Amino acid sequence: MERPPLGMDELIDHWTVLSDEVGLVSAKQEGTRLAFALLLKYFTQHGRFPRGRAEFPDEVVDCVAKQTKTSASSLGLYDWSGRTIQRHRMVGVASCQKRITSCRRTTVLAASPRSRASSTRLHGCLEDAPRPK
Repeated sequence: MERPPLGMDELIDHWTVLSDEVGLVSAKQEGTRLAFALLLKYFTQHGRFPRGRAEFPDEVVDCVAKQTKTSASSLGLYDWSGRTIQRHRMVGVASCQKRITSCRRTTVLAASPRSRASSTRLHGCLEDAPRPK
């Protein structure tokens, strides 16, 4: 079964390497950088890791390859069952857990009446929020 082509909005929304991910991705060797970026984005979107190359439409691979300044063909050499993918999965999960923890802390700060001043400094959008009585 052939997949419908992805639109530009979907590519941007789901497959853009974010600023907090760039450091992780660029630290990888050129031969595995594209695969790591794809694993990270796939895990973020689906909550699991892909089984192999077949789970990535060509337009996704091309889009992420341009962002990582690698060749889309480098994905063909990636070992989907070796030690490298195991390490990439561990780093990917740790990165996502770190972001979730950070997000939860920010949400707790914003919801706590006692920390209204600090949350206002963290989130300028709360300056006009009504104060709890």
